Amino acid sequence: MYTLTRTSDIYDQKLGFFEKMRGNSAEALSQVVKYQITHQYYLEDSEEHSNPAKCTVEMSEYMTHYNTQTSTSLKLIGRKQMLLSDVAQFRRE
Repeated sequence: MYTLTRTSDIYDQKLGFFEKMRGNSAEALSQVVKYQITHQYYLEDSEEHSNPAKCTVEMSEYMTHYNTQTSTSLKLIGRKQMLLSDVAQFRRE
């Protein structure tokens, strides 16, 4: 199961001199926003390893820099992983 969540407001950025010179400065736009992708997956028990939880939630946060004059960039800025207990899985469902 995946979820995509915007975790910040959209912030307008000032364009540099060279970016303004590349094209029509009236249409030039540069914005930064953060998103978080959360995915949940289930772990299997094996004979060698016993898992403390059967379910894991991993959250990856990305910063997207959208720019009409140059290329858009996507940067990973953080990743968290949580092992969920049976009670937490039940509440999440």
